[in-house]
Amino acid sequence: METERDGGMEARGNRTRRVIAAFGIAVAIAAILATRSCVPASTTEATPHAAPQQTEAVETDRRGAEREHTPQREGPASDGTDMRTGSTPGTQQDTISRTRRRETAAGQDATAPSDGGSMAEPPAPSASDSGSGSQSGSSVDAPAPMPEKRACQACGGTGSVKTGSRTVTDSAAWDEWVVDSPAWDEWVVDSPAWDETVYLGIQLSDGTFFAAGDEASADAYEESVVLAGGSISSSNVYGSVHHDEVGHTVHHDETGHAVHHDAITHTEDAYGTCPACGGSGTV
Repeated sequence: METERDGGMEARGNRTRRVIAAFGIAVAIAAILATRSCVPASTTEATPHAAPQQTEAVETDRRGAEREHTPQREGPASDGTDMRTGSTPGTQQDTISRTRRRETAAGQDATAPSDGGSMAEPPAPSASDSGSGSQSGSSVDAPAPMPEKRACQACGGTGSVKTGSRTVTDSAAWDEWVVDSPAWDEWVVDSPAWDETVYLGIQLSDGTFFAAGDEASADAYEESVVLAGGSISSSNVYGSVHHDEVGHTVHHDETGHAVHHDAITHTEDAYGTCPACGGSGTV
């Protein structure tokens, strides 16, 4: 375990040295260019974003890296001059170089993996950090506009679509009875009316009348008148008896025929709920 830790620290130290050397060369070139153009380099540089929990560890590693791996200043040149091979100590460029080397070493230590693998990229700035320095942050966070509703093409905004047609009955079919002749009763004569002559009785000359069937009384009366010395005569009386017509009634039912009338209908369109809008008329 102790060996692995020493190996990891040595690998990290080697990487740090390489980064510091490359960065020193770049800084020296930048310092020369800045001196020629008389434009002082920026004295500050944005510190890579790191988690708050790593701040103390990064600071400690940076101080250790400065103590262990900061290159020693070279002595005077062998040509006897008082110039050194690096940037002049105490100048603004030398201060900037040292500051950048420290910050670079601290950033490399904070982002380097513990197993000695490849270095991870620094975490991207959060939305709140990038939005605070950018004027376009508000436009990015603005919600997308909602699409406006439009009339349903299937129903035309009515909420229902034509699904077919249907037949509607206005009046049902019916049969009409047409009377050709109404019902009636017929009188059938069995025997017509007639008058019958019948014998009514005996009429005596003195006015005495004896009805039919009382002929004996008529004879006795007539004999008594003769015996008394009188004279008397008689005659038969006939009369007419009317007999009414004799017949019977025959009933005749109504006669007619049926006339059939077809049903009266009409066709109209059938509608159903629009599947696209569900009855709202918009999609």
